[in-house]
Amino acid sequence: MYLWDVKALARELEGNTLSQYQKMKYFIVFFLLNVLTLEFSKYIGSDLNLYDFISSLEMVFVHTAGIIFCYKANSNGDNVDFIDRFICLSLPISIRLIIISVIVFTFLLLIDSFILGGWFYTENTNITDVIIYALVDIGYYIWIRSYIQRISNK
Repeated sequence: MYLWDVKALARELEGNTLSQYQKMKYFIVFFLLNVLTLEFSKYIGSDLNLYDFISSLEMVFVHTAGIIFCYKANSNGDNVDFIDRFICLSLPISIRLIIISVIVFTFLLLIDSFILGGWFYTENTNITDVIIYALVDIGYYIWIRSYIQRISNK
């Protein structure tokens, strides 16, 4: 894996000598760098608690495992175009998941406000937040994997 030598990597890409597995490793590292940058930037000058740290670990773990989970579905099929499939499927699935999440969270907040008296909503991250975000992230990867399986097994 080339982490600094862009010219050597470009030659490999030009020669089409990188395997799907090697490309997946680049994708995971790229994705993790983005997740880590976003997650850990919140630690600068903020008042955080233990659940914020657990949430950050969950993000790193679930996203790494999710990409591998999807990659394995692709490699068990035709083992081609994993990154193309993953990225292209991510857009409509993300849009649907955002819409579903907004509807569900609005419903939950209304129930919380009028029935539970504000128990659910807190200003600080809590275990409920960690579990909800983990479930949404896991659902995202299960959804993508289901389509990758269909495509790669044709």
